[in-house]
Amino acid sequence: MIIHVAGIHSPGSRGVVHYLAHHLPELYQQTRDGSFSLAIRCHLDGLTVTGSEILTGPHLW
Repeated sequence: MIIHVAGIHSPGSRGVVHYLAHHLPELYQQTRDGSFSLAIRCHLDGLTVTGSEILTGPHLW
């Protein structure tokens, strides 16, 4: 498995990791072993991630 995280800035990348940490089982249920992409929106308090959600996706390739 390869995970590529690319945020607009480092707090955004931490938002992706936050999402994965809290939703990986349900994401796996949707995608199984397929390659996919998605966009995550995260909520910040300063530099601290306070929440995250899918903006679009997952889009299977």
